[in-house]
Amino acid sequence: MSEYVNLLIHHGGKWDSPKEKKKYVGGHVLKKDKVDIDYVSKFELEGYAADLGYTNGVKMWFRRFSIRELCGPVNLQEIVCDKDVQDMLVCNIMDPHIELYFVANTSKKRVV
Repeated sequence: MSEYVNLLIHHGGKWDSPKEKKKYVGGHVLKKDKVDIDYVSKFELEGYAADLGYTNGVKMWFRRFSIRELCGPVNLQEIVCDKDVQDMLVCNIMDPHIELYFVANTSKKRVV
């Protein structure tokens, strides 16, 4: 039997404050309902980003549910590998929606 999550993907915005007090401004929110957790991976999330127009890569964060009410947006974790995605699913098991934040990857890689 499959389990499902609902994703709220904030995209098209940016972080407008220092790392300690991140505030996501601008953009839109895409709601993806009933996503099978067996198929949630970093690769899958990058696919959602590509569908939203992120062609040069994306940086992704999720909001940890456990102490969200106490800490607000500071309680974010960057997604850099599939272990982070698994952490996201475990941390948000009691939340009806998982909040994700996509920001265009602006780091320039030097080609030699």
